[in-house]
Formats: sequence, structure tokens, C-alpha cells
Amino acid sequence: MGKYCILMLAFMMMLVSPSCVKDTKLGCKDTLALNYDEAADDKCVGCCKYPPKGTVLFFTKDASMINYCGVITITLSNGMVSNITNSYSSIPTNCDNAYGGTFSLDKGNYTYTVAFSNGSCIGKGGSITVGENSCNMIMIQ
Repeated sequence: MGKYCILMLAFMMMLVSPSCVKDTKLGCKDTLALNYDEAADDKCVGCCKYPPKGTVLFFTKDASMINYCGVITITLSNGMVSNITNSYSSIPTNCDNAYGGTFSLDKGNYTYTVAFSNGSCIGKGGSITVGENSCNMIMIQ
């Protein structure tokens, strides 16, 4: 190859090279995140930001209810389900869960239903408003 061909080849490689390299955009690819980025190509690690959550604790102080009615099943309007398997001896002082019936939820309004495993008891449902970083407690009686 002559000098001219080598220079031409080097020039053509410079023109082609940049078009072969694809710039990638790093971003949050989780559609549930507040900062979801549809245009992102690559998933970031730890950069997604989520709405603040509140906690709801359903509980009972009635041990005979568990013994007679069975496990208490709480179903929320968003489809989440949790079972209460035991009773507290007094009203809990925080939302730390000992016996089931706890949910971590985005702030908002929810309805719930209460059912029992042996079918001999009828549960009442209701509604709850969850605030961010809140602890909400509902006693099942």
C-alpha cells in the first residue's frame, strides 16, 4: 500500500469509529420509582427514589378470637394480604410486628376486609388513610 492509501484508510477509520460507539444513558429503570427515566439505557445502582411509606399494623388483643375464629386474614384494596396469627396482651406502642397483620404502604387511602380461617366468625372491613412515615394501628375486635 502506498502512503496515500494508508492516510486514506486512517481517515476513514476516524470517520467510522465515532458512529460505532453508542453513548449510554445511566438512569433509574424501575417504573415504580419517582425518578423513573424511560430514556435510560443502563440501570443505575441505588439511584432510584421511591415514595415515602407508612406502616399499618392490624392487631387483636383478644386471644379467644384467635382460638375460636382461627387465623385472621386482612386483605387490602391493593391486593396485599397478611395474616394475624396471635394476639397482643396490650395495645402495641409502635408498628413493629410480632404476629402478622402489618403492611408498608405508599401514602393514600385504602379499604380492607377481615376474614377468619375457620369460617365461624364474621369480620368487619373498613378504610384507612396512610400518611408518609406514619404508624397506623387498627385493632380487630
